[in-house]
Amino acid sequence: MRIVLLGDSIIGDIGASKFELLLQRMYPGCKIDKSVSSRGSTGCWWYKDENRVQEYVLRHHPDLLIIGGHQRAWRHREHPRRHPAGTRRAALRSAADDSRLRS
Repeated sequence: MRIVLLGDSIIGDIGASKFELLLQRMYPGCKIDKSVSSRGSTGCWWYKDENRVQEYVLRHHPDLLIIGGHQRAWRHREHPRRHPAGTRRAALRSAADDSRLRS
């Protein structure tokens, strides 16, 4: 089984976790071939330009494609650092309020 993982540091961590060993234990006859492409802060949106899907996904002929990343980057479709400072401050205040409510 060929697995391709695309995304940011979250996908990098998942790829480094050796999850394929658990899959091989669950399915003893299955050989896992894993390919991880982690783009750090650019995340999975980077792959949509310049035919990068061909290079990073299609050429591997995956049986399974896993795409992942930070929730904020997904919501804004770009890295949160590129947003105006006021937007970042509001998001940080909201996160701080949430954590105080849970305490």
